[in-house]
Amino acid sequence: MHPIEVNREIPESIGNRLQFALLKEAIAIVQDGKATPHHIDSVVKYGLGRRLSVMGPFEIFDFDGWDTTAKMYPNITGEPTPPEIMEKLAQGKLGVKSGEGFYHWDPSIIYKKTNLINDIYNFLDKSVNKHEHKKKDLEPICKRL
Repeated sequence: MHPIEVNREIPESIGNRLQFALLKEAIAIVQDGKATPHHIDSVVKYGLGRRLSVMGPFEIFDFDGWDTTAKMYPNITGEPTPPEIMEKLAQGKLGVKSGEGFYHWDPSIIYKKTNLINDIYNFLDKSVNKHEHKKKDLEPICKRL
């Protein structure tokens, strides 16, 4: 566990709140008949969860681009794009593509982050396909997290 100091106390912790937001949306998708619990778990295990192992939501959307996110946000959430995102657009801070979003993106950081993500995806793909891994295979990746 990596302790995080936050600006003020948060009931039920950030991690639990984010996890329950994901659960709420997962249940809504199942209730709408759009997917089964198995489909949703597969999407998280083989896509979203892999990204979240090395990047938080602000980093992920910095990579996606805040211009793209702003266009998609109302369609997916049914709510207006939040002012925090609109401020980034007004400032020209689109994320990786402009060199800054919620984070500053130096090309060397982009390269390292992209390689780390690829290494984790490749490692997990081999694990899913029942190939054996030794602890020594995972250690170099974990040191870069």
